[in-house]
Amino acid sequence: MPNVLIIGAAGYIGSALRGQLPRSGNHRVFGLAKSEQEGFKLQLNEIIPLFGNLDEVQSCMNLVLDTPIDIIVDTNSFNNEATKLEMLDILVQAAKERLCTVHSQQSFKISKIGFVTVSGIWGHGSTEDPCGSFKPARLDSLGTSPPVGLPAAKARYEQKVLNAAGILDVAIVRPHFIFARGGAAWTRILSGIFEASQTGSSDIVRVPVDPESSTYSFTNIEDVASGPELAIDKIQMINGSSIYPVFDLVGDQFPIGLLIEADANIFGCKGKVGLYKPEGVAFLESIGGSSDARATRAEQILGWKARRGNFVRDTHIYASSFLASLELAKET
Repeated sequence: MPNVLIIGAAGYIGSALRGQLPRSGNHRVFGLAKSEQEGFKLQLNEIIPLFGNLDEVQSCMNLVLDTPIDIIVDTNSFNNEATKLEMLDILVQAAKERLCTVHSQQSFKISKIGFVTVSGIWGHGSTEDPCGSFKPARLDSLGTSPPVGLPAAKARYEQKVLNAAGILDVAIVRPHFIFARGGAAWTRILSGIFEASQTGSSDIVRVPVDPESSTYSFTNIEDVASGPELAIDKIQMINGSSIYPVFDLVGDQFPIGLLIEADANIFGCKGKVGLYKPEGVAFLESIGGSSDARATRAEQILGWKARRGNFVRDTHIYASSFLASLELAKET
């Protein structure tokens, strides 16, 4: 039974994963806590707390050298490229030290630390070109050509993870636009519709979605959580062969305009909805866009399957979840 540490266990993806892993019965799950209160919250969910701070080099080193962790799963959002890269550098340094220490003292071989990171579709940029599952997200002619900003940063980070494969057993899972259980990213798109429904305005509501690139890919948060779980279970098999350890998690694919119109109706918006291409807002320029990505490799190698589809059909359920998240946010 591997000991798994979730980085970002209190976040959107991390909280789904911390519920998924204990249910399987195949993992002993740890979470990082900075305070006693955070530790209590983890224990409430049957997660073993480890006290430390990844912003501190020695604390990060200790997680690898002084704890029984076998696999680390990074579910943190990509808010700061420098922080993500620095943490990865420290983990690689600690893993090297661990291997060297054991090799100098023992004659037997030990397994490498596993590292699973949750990236995203944004590394592909917005394209309908069938670039193939093995073409890396890189900023040169050998890879895809994502636009600057968040996709470029994700591409650099993914390459850094892949380059660490000699020291760590690595896997990258790329969920597409995540839905269900609220989801902060949806606020950027749906806030205008919600505000118009509250004021009763009959004016046209402009939604920041490029009408020329609006066939989005979606993945339910429950299906997202199963991706890292399966990568954890097969991390050594993946890295012990020639398998390219990057997996797209694709659920539904359809024009997002259908979803936005349905949400506007559910919210009670009186005006019509119009799409426009967002400019100057890096996040909005990056979060969506058309993509020819497929989940074939995740299905064949990991055994992953999108089980929670029908996003448009069940929009009323997810729209209610989004509205509930807005109401609860007022209380915090």
